[in-house]
Amino acid sequence: MKQANINFYHLKYYVIIGLIFYNITITAQTAGTLDNTFGNGGVAITDIGGFSDYGRAVAIQSDEKIISAGYIYNGNDYDFALIRYNTDGNLDTGFGNNGIVITNIDSLDDEIRDIIIQTDGKIIAVGTSYVGSYKDIALIRYNTNGSIDTNFGTNGIVLTDIGGTYDYGNSIALQDDNKIIVAGSAFIGSYCDFIVVRYNTDGTLDNTFGTNGIVITAIGSTHDNASHVAIQQNGKIVVAGSFENPNPFMDLAVARYNTDGTLDNTFGVNGIATPDSADNIGSIFVNIQTDNKLFIVGYINGADYVFVKLNPDGTLDNSYGTNGIITTDFTSANITLIRDVAFQSDDKIIIVGYHWNGTNRDFVITRHNLDGSIDSTFGTNGIAITDIANDSEDAYAVVIQNDDKIVVVGDTYDGSDFDFIIARYQGINTGIQEYESNFKCNIYPNPTIGKITVQAEKVLGIEVLDITGKTIIKHSRENGNPEKWMPNQAGHDINLGSQPKGIYIIKVTTDKQTITRKLINQ
Repeated sequence: MKQANINFYHLKYYVIIGLIFYNITITAQTAGTLDNTFGNGGVAITDIGGFSDYGRAVAIQSDEKIISAGYIYNGNDYDFALIRYNTDGNLDTGFGNNGIVITNIDSLDDEIRDIIIQTDGKIIAVGTSYVGSYKDIALIRYNTNGSIDTNFGTNGIVLTDIGGTYDYGNSIALQDDNKIIVAGSAFIGSYCDFIVVRYNTDGTLDNTFGTNGIVITAIGSTHDNASHVAIQQNGKIVVAGSFENPNPFMDLAVARYNTDGTLDNTFGVNGIATPDSADNIGSIFVNIQTDNKLFIVGYINGADYVFVKLNPDGTLDNSYGTNGIITTDFTSANITLIRDVAFQSDDKIIIVGYHWNGTNRDFVITRHNLDGSIDSTFGTNGIAITDIANDSEDAYAVVIQNDDKIVVVGDTYDGSDFDFIIARYQGINTGIQEYESNFKCNIYPNPTIGKITVQAEKVLGIEVLDITGKTIIKHSRENGNPEKWMPNQAGHDINLGSQPKGIYIIKVTTDKQTITRKLINQ
């Protein structure tokens, strides 16, 4: 769930110009609405095997195809399942069996909890698998066509027994050298502890890390659970989760490890930070900021969101919120649980989970600013709720595309069983076309990647301004000659390739009027 931390959308002010048009038609979609170019009105539902199917993880390939992962019931037990979708939401028939890959590790339950895509396009899925009477961490690596990579582990599969009983791989990350980091929990004796495991690129345990590739960390005296792992630029490993303090209340725990698996004693207390953020906290997610501060998101008491910011040494950042902590109450919105968190390119925070509508569950997305406040420009007052055909839906995973569109994966109950569901939402406002009785101006694509086209009749001039109001590009009619109008419906291209990414203002002047629009250069 790596996200860029570019802050070019942080604006000191907005330019707002009121214009009067007749018979205006807006073809734009606003942030938080379903992307109607994807699936069926923004949603794709996949029934894999006639029994229940559960979506739990999502990743995006370099070609922007989407991998959804989870597990399915085969009539006897649960198996790993992957689905690949084309960018339009249709199943990619070049992947597995008509877009679907099912892997039965053994004759008992196998469940995917997270996935990641290597730079060569191979896909690694991590989760748990029953081996005999107990669970082990399970990893499988797939080739780009969905076949199992037999050069990984034993015939593509790696099973790791940590504590002899129940071991869970919850989160996966890749180092720059493509070694694989898995974080989760394992029963050690009577209680669960944090675990971090490092694998070589061939799936063998890396014996230069911890003890034979495994690190076990007891945070408290009872149960500890690692939810999420992230890797700093210097290679240090950050694991966030929760611990019982005191039993049965859970509190935030963050551990940082050196590259050899030892706890980093420059962080927190002997490598562990346990800021008292709230009682009964769960579903912890960590994002490493560009200044190496840690931004942590979780939920408390099943209805409130908590945002915590730590300095690079693990102490609370007192410049953020109240002593480094902000809590947002969503009780009135019936938002019951956070399932996953992602960060947009402008550092806005996307949180997914489910909303109880009084009868069943709906997909829910909320968007927040870095100060924890709700972003009212998203959805309805910062909240987007999706009810699919009056069924019960639960969102479990989210990822952000390069164009800031939001892809959410989970499952939906149709009254008899569960199916995979994937939905795509607008992350930013899209382009606008405006019409007057005898006038048309089309500015596209917006957002753009370096180039934009303006279509209008009798254009006198086009200007692009930065957010300070400075004109950086200007095109105008030749020598004021009324016969030298700028290009009309063939389109006039504006090249922003040499300009920094960010928000600009484009101003198009015709013989009738001037149109001013916000322009996003990605």
